[in-house]
Amino acid sequence: MSRVFSIVSLITKGGAPLGALIYGLMIDKVEIHISAMVIAIVIGLISLRYVKKLRQQSV
Repeated sequence: MSRVFSIVSLITKGGAPLGALIYGLMIDKVEIHISAMVIAIVIGLISLRYVKKLRQQSV
């Protein structure tokens, strides 16, 4: 179990710099309010998909 948690921790900590790089490049090219709106829409779509799958499993 501890090996699984260490792998998950490694993936999440390794993904943070990659995410910062993507955000940095995006903010340089696009205005901040547009990038925040795009990120909010993407998170909303992911959330809706998750809720839809969760409802299908509970039926």
